[in-house]
Amino acid sequence: MQGALVGFGTIAGGHLDAYLNTEVMDIKAVFDPLAERRKKAKLIAPRINTYSTLDDMFSREKLDFIDICSPPNTHHNYIRSGLSNNCHVMCEKPFLLFSEQYKGLLALTKSENKVVFPSHNYKFSPILRLIREIVHSEHFGQIISGHFRTFRSGHAVGVPEWNPHWRRDLNISGGGILRDHGTHSIYIACEMCRQIPTAVSCIMGNLKADQYKDTEDTVLMTLYFDHNIHFIINLSWAAGYRNTYYSIMGSNENIIVENDNLIYTKKEGEIIRKSISSEFDDPSHKSWFKGIFCDFKDVVEHQNRQLPLLKEALITTLVIECAYLSAKQGGKLINVPSMFEQLT
Repeated sequence: MQGALVGFGTIAGGHLDAYLNTEVMDIKAVFDPLAERRKKAKLIAPRINTYSTLDDMFSREKLDFIDICSPPNTHHNYIRSGLSNNCHVMCEKPFLLFSEQYKGLLALTKSENKVVFPSHNYKFSPILRLIREIVHSEHFGQIISGHFRTFRSGHAVGVPEWNPHWRRDLNISGGGILRDHGTHSIYIACEMCRQIPTAVSCIMGNLKADQYKDTEDTVLMTLYFDHNIHFIINLSWAAGYRNTYYSIMGSNENIIVENDNLIYTKKEGEIIRKSISSEFDDPSHKSWFKGIFCDFKDVVEHQNRQLPLLKEALITTLVIECAYLSAKQGGKLINVPSMFEQLT
């Protein structure tokens, strides 16, 4: 499959590095409106073609897919442009900012005979794959609760050539840390529970008291699932240190991962402690992308897999919308609607 990167910022650099080190797919072109970023892409991969407009790229290149790595407020238009130009589409998170943007998306993929693939990369991290394997084993029992924590000393800074602090610009990012790291926590919790949240409560604010007033840097959110399961999610860009924590309690077993440390309490009472390479400290996550690319290619070949992935993306967007509503109402419990008819 021959493709193009749409946007060449920090995360696109991680994608390109992975493409150059895998035979699964190949990148022929890069679109970015900034000459400095196009030049950077050429320095890394001299054989690729670069374009300053999307229309020029589509008119000159024969592409099987596009990989959207541009800021969130561009995703909706670029996804539909890719489909209308006969391309499969992979798109970085947050996939879409608003639930109404999903309207008719599944029908459009079917009419164009193409797929749209949300790049939910944390599902492909080796440690979260291990957690999923343990939690879904017959020994773990019923999930009782979960606790996810993502602490950083600040938001990730983008490339210097274009608005490096775009993550704190509401018009571009659609929100603060909830839109950013919260996206991962929501779809992971859903995957672990194999359920859709029925309700959410959330409080948020700015603990750093910096100049970014219209986006939150700290979130405390609880997701509620059937069978009295709940997941607590702590997110902050105002921490004094970097910490990534996943804890899932089952009726028989428990597992905790904190940074590069794993504690697994087995049904028989045995406690396993080990050091692991979580790779959570690499913001580009480039080592995870081969798995993502293989999965994308599989969805292209088995398009019946499209609907569950779009449902996962839509429910993530819906939960975020409900969480912002809850925060505006002081943490009020908000029911998460079922809106899968939006896709058709």
